[in-house]
Amino acid sequence: QAAVGDTGEARAFRDAAWFGLLRNYRRHGWLVLYLFGASPAVCESFAGSETLEEFTPGTRYAPWATTLRMSDLGYRNANQAGIAPSMNDPASYNADLDRAIHTTWPAYRELGVRVGDDWQQLSDSILQIENEYYGFIRPKAVARSGERPTHALQRAGVEYVEVRALDVSPFQPEGVSLEQLRFMEVFLTWCLLQESSLLDDEEARVIEQNQRRVACRGREPGLALACLSGDVPLRQRAAEIMDDLRDLAVAMDGVDAGPLSTAVDEVGASVEDSSRTPSARILAVLEEAEASFHEFAREMSRRHREALLDSPYVDPARAAALAAEARDSVERQASIEAADSEDFETYLARYFAGAAGSASD
Repeated sequence: QAAVGDTGEARAFRDAAWFGLLRNYRRHGWLVLYLFGASPAVCESFAGSETLEEFTPGTRYAPWATTLRMSDLGYRNANQAGIAPSMNDPASYNADLDRAIHTTWPAYRELGVRVGDDWQQLSDSILQIENEYYGFIRPKAVARSGERPTHALQRAGVEYVEVRALDVSPFQPEGVSLEQLRFMEVFLTWCLLQESSLLDDEEARVIEQNQRRVACRGREPGLALACLSGDVPLRQRAAEIMDDLRDLAVAMDGVDAGPLSTAVDEVGASVEDSSRTPSARILAVLEEAEASFHEFAREMSRRHREALLDSPYVDPARAAALAAEARDSVERQASIEAADSEDFETYLARYFAGAAGSASD
């Protein structure tokens, strides 16, 4: 704030900076789908898989897909597609989510909220709670016990952002590599430092279009991204961003070849060679082994289980502390439940009113 000569209120500056990052991540996050998407195929038992092509027996896929998880087959269902919280400022973002929580969705209304003594759902609204919204990236504040996420954001302002667009890597026992995390550190910093104009409806539609294109066809040769000024080849735009990221990574490392710049170079190689992307590697493994997606998933799970079990826990004191915390947690749960005298309907009404006792969101 001092570096840019801003003399306003610190929280307002901080919130504006975070929301600038959020808008730029939405604009350029298609690159993350391309580089790290790891769901080009699904088991044939997956709902909706009949719309895909057969790859190996028991497996359906989209030939050039990077992340079907982020497509209409995944989190982009009909009612979620109609939710577009503003990323221009916290007040607008909160208001849009609150509107979704209080707007009835016909299919949910038909299901019913409570049938006799059985609760079918919390409400018949588009969203039942704020955290049901599957945003590409979300502004967050640490919520107090029983505090709704939007109320926490209103009270504390943005304290961190939650990146939601990363697939779990099937090639890593931990689901993510250190190289990937280093790249994301640079990319998010770049999103923070870039100019970030407010989003209007037209640009928001372009962003959604690009996310769908890259999720379903990201490795397609010659694929173009939609832009307000006309389409641009994905590979060209990706290369331009990678050049920026390399310069920033060197500055962040403070040396010519530190860990961040090395990670950017390694990840960036996938821009020129799409066979290096996780989505392409998964299809290559399935094809070579003539395995189904189910068989692939079971085998990778077995390997990761063995790798994690073989990894020594190097801090016995930490392990003991976690075991003690687990025991204490169970005891606290029993105490809370023993003292609970409020019926669920009353609790739920107070939760939506923003004052829901001691239960955590």
